Amino acid sequence: MLCAFSFIGCNHTEDDPTNSPNPPTEDLVSVTFNVNPLAVEVAPISRSSSSGLSVGELVNTIGCAAYDESGKLVVDVFKEHNSTEIPEDFGTITATLLPGKYKLLIYGLGKGDGEIIQSFPNEYSSDLGFRKLGDREVFYTFKDIEISHSSSNVEVSLPRMSALLKVEITDEVHPNVGKVVYTFFHYDRWEASGNKGGGTNLIKKEVSIVDGYLENYQYYIPFPNSTINFKISVYDNKNTVLFERNLSLPFEPNKRTIVRGKLFSSLDNKDLEIFIEDTWGEDLEYPLPE
Repeated sequence: MLCAFSFIGCNHTEDDPTNSPNPPTEDLVSVTFNVNPLAVEVAPISRSSSSGLSVGELVNTIGCAAYDESGKLVVDVFKEHNSTEIPEDFGTITATLLPGKYKLLIYGLGKGDGEIIQSFPNEYSSDLGFRKLGDREVFYTFKDIEISHSSSNVEVSLPRMSALLKVEITDEVHPNVGKVVYTFFHYDRWEASGNKGGGTNLIKKEVSIVDGYLENYQYYIPFPNSTINFKISVYDNKNTVLFERNLSLPFEPNKRTIVRGKLFSSLDNKDLEIFIEDTWGEDLEYPLPE
């Protein structure tokens, strides 16, 4: 299912019709953006519309921001759902715009538990984008558009701008181990206008031990750096570090990086393996050097 963003434009007059509660019907122009939340079909994570999934099954927040030629924010609207029953109208957002040229950001927020704050200043600037990036799957596109008096339908693909980190430790936790902590950094903010990130967000996660094994861990990295330093710290029962592993992990948007292998036997010079999943399907293996 495609997500339809409908924009309505009207003639600009000295008495701005956008400030009028009832602008003349004959001056209104309807432009619909049909949004596909995935630019490519991937598996096994939620697929594009060709799989039959609705927009609401892929993302729980959709929205858009538009700036006119003077740099003024004229649209900032979004919808979200927090239930297992997705509203039938989820996927359609309507706003009123005058004919003209605009800078448009359309986005969707999907899986993950982290908070991401949309940052749309009243005047167009490099602050346009996202702040306080956390464990959340992000889809978005930023483009120039022109609203005219001719009704039209525009297909817009929202590429996945997140990577997914997965850590799967396969051997049993040694009895002398008290806890295991993963530490890494990623961007704290993302500037849509410049397509670049900044700041640092520290992630420090103590991994649960269940039935003698470390739980599998995953984390959505929004707008990933090309490489992220990932540290595994293993402590004894007195909170003293037994050993640490420092990994340099490659990340790319719409790809999963998987760290898999035996951690506690690494004292015997056995290495963990790093996998890159291209389009979240086929694995490419990157063994760590000894």
